[in-house]
Amino acid sequence: MLAGKGYFDLEITSLEKVNEGRYLIKVRSRGFYYWRAEIAVAGLTTDNKPFATTFRMGKGDTRVEIELNVEGDIMMVTLDPHELIPELKRTNNTYKVE
Repeated sequence: MLAGKGYFDLEITSLEKVNEGRYLIKVRSRGFYYWRAEIAVAGLTTDNKPFATTFRMGKGDTRVEIELNVEGDIMMVTLDPHELIPELKRTNNTYKVE
């Protein structure tokens, strides 16, 4: 954990299928600080095909929407899959479609 009063904590709040092959991932920063570097996103489709992309949060952003083009249906998506961000709570980094 970083010294100071703040902390990092990203959360996937929703995953929405916009149309065939196009998804919208909504992410919010629950922490005191926003992460300045690129943030990785990775996941699997129902056909077990992996996908990945990156995004950045702007200064002061608390919410970000990420457009994602994927062949097939998404089964699971994870923020920061390599755990590079020193986050307070990692359990809200993964979103599973039920």
